[in-house]
Amino acid sequence: MTGALLNDRYELMRPIGEGGMAVTWEAHDRLLDRHVAVKVMREALARDPAFVQAFRREAQAAANLSHERIAGVYDTGADGPTHYIVMELVEGRDLKALIREQGPLPQERAVEIAIEVAEALAAAHERGIVHRDIKPHNILLTPDGHVKVTDFGLARATTSAKAETDVIMGSVHYFSPEQARGDAVGPQSDLYALGVVLFEMLSGRLPFEGENAVAVAHKQVYDRPPAPHSFEPSIGPELDGIVLRCLEKDLSRRYASARELLAYLVKFRAALDEGLFTLGAGEEPQRARRWGRGVGIAGIIAGVVIVVGGTVLSARLASRAARVPQVTTMPIASAQRVLNDLGYQVEIEREESEQVPQGQVARQQPEAGERLGKGEVVRLWVSLGSGRITVPDVIIKMSPAKARWYLESHGLKVGKESEGYSDTVAPGYVAATEPPVGERVEKGAAVSLIVSKGPKPAVAKPGGEGAEGQETINFTVPQDVGPGQVSVRVELADAKGTRILYEGDHAAGEAIPPLRITYSGRAEAKIYVEGKLRWSQTFGQ
Repeated sequence: MTGALLNDRYELMRPIGEGGMAVTWEAHDRLLDRHVAVKVMREALARDPAFVQAFRREAQAAANLSHERIAGVYDTGADGPTHYIVMELVEGRDLKALIREQGPLPQERAVEIAIEVAEALAAAHERGIVHRDIKPHNILLTPDGHVKVTDFGLARATTSAKAETDVIMGSVHYFSPEQARGDAVGPQSDLYALGVVLFEMLSGRLPFEGENAVAVAHKQVYDRPPAPHSFEPSIGPELDGIVLRCLEKDLSRRYASARELLAYLVKFRAALDEGLFTLGAGEEPQRARRWGRGVGIAGIIAGVVIVVGGTVLSARLASRAARVPQVTTMPIASAQRVLNDLGYQVEIEREESEQVPQGQVARQQPEAGERLGKGEVVRLWVSLGSGRITVPDVIIKMSPAKARWYLESHGLKVGKESEGYSDTVAPGYVAATEPPVGERVEKGAAVSLIVSKGPKPAVAKPGGEGAEGQETINFTVPQDVGPGQVSVRVELADAKGTRILYEGDHAAGEAIPPLRITYSGRAEAKIYVEGKLRWSQTFGQ
């Protein structure tokens, strides 16, 4: 596909990555004249309407994430049978490549990477997005050494569509026990996966290995993980405790949130900076042997560190000058707690910020890394949010009336309303906005609505494909589909081929929008609910 041009905009230049779901290309965005990463869906997945729908839904959710530690999602689209997603192009390499090249990383570096991944997870979780596939392959390292986490939500799309098994099982070494059992997955599953990544960075190996994916999944559910210091003796019980708490099978014993884990990691980093833990080649191995005569003893000690570590570590840090930790992008309550635990006073001011969401720390003084004595003041500027607003997604499932209410509730005005043809949006629903969804505009700006008239009528060729006809399809989701939202897909097959007329999620007893269809020759319409045929009708000759 080198040289291919998607939708007259994205020119594929060279492949830069490959996975079970897609091939990633470096591409040139001709419209905005910038280089981007384009994930092109594998053909087998692109043929599955359920996957495509789930993929678009998750990609749109990920596009609403804006954080310096998260690789941005710019666009999704299709060019004929080719479905793709456009993302930020991150220069550098992934964490897996670094571990393969260097083996165990220095503890300071491993903790720093874990802190930045935890920052990304905290930002996503607070917006209701769970990654579900945290692994070193999805943690990109920029040339200046910082982290960009990629592929937020895409594992959910793959799982929702029940795609190829190896797409899912390729990540089994980083699965949480609840993922391996097929249970519901939440934010704490990402923390387990980050614990596995931190284990791998520190020891150069994974906590669980097996002959196949099933064997590894079994160990994730039932086996107790070894302590990292059993493979790398320089690791002390404090860091062992952080890793093993991430790897707890019982959710009630795991860190409750990414913010809680982040606070522990920040405290540990501050302790390292102050030399409160000895990490040299002489003293520390003897200490490690004293602590670790087996996994059982290490686990007991780690548990004690987990329970009392916060208080003890805070007291030790507060007793002397230390480097100020990085608290920008943290919620103000979490940032204040971390700084107070280190013995600092906190003064708070507020300001508008384009980049930092409301309620999070936009900047700090002194900056991270500067030394400050106990009792001195750290000043924090808390974001009031931006004076600009992102145009919300009002496409596909919103009538003009609902879209007007939704825009106004977000502080925007409604501009002119017009109609246009759409192959993907049912008539009477919003098909596009101007400015487009996702664009940043001033508060109170006017957003125009383009309402779908349905597909553009085709012109029949004399003596060719047969006479054209029109019908209206009305359909109500059966009551027997069970609770919650279910997927509904309407397909039409006629002389011009087979095409999807409508896709959407509805509850039992809910009617889909009336579909005014134009067909050529003999046609058959079919409606699928959760992938099962529930209605069909033939029209025409």
